[in-house]
Amino acid sequence: MDRNSGMPFDPAWIAETTVGEEEVKTRVDGIRGRPALADSEEVRLCLRAIACIDLTTLAGDDTEERVRDLCERAKDPLSARSRRGPWKSTW
Repeated sequence: MDRNSGMPFDPAWIAETTVGEEEVKTRVDGIRGRPALADSEEVRLCLRAIACIDLTTLAGDDTEERVRDLCERAKDPLSARSRRGPWKSTW
């Protein structure tokens, strides 16, 4: 597996980033105007969001096994193994 060598951090990139305030307000107003979700739908969407956590690895030394482990935990994020967190995992 080829290693991604990454790139140097450039704080100027963050400083130069702009956000269109009017566009943000428009999107927030659009979200506020949507009807409330049913409890079951809200739970389903929250579980889906949880399943997406930790799919990105940032370490340059990740092995194929570690990436597979992340994917397995994402498929069942509420299992006991997933709840213990990456700091307590086997890797």
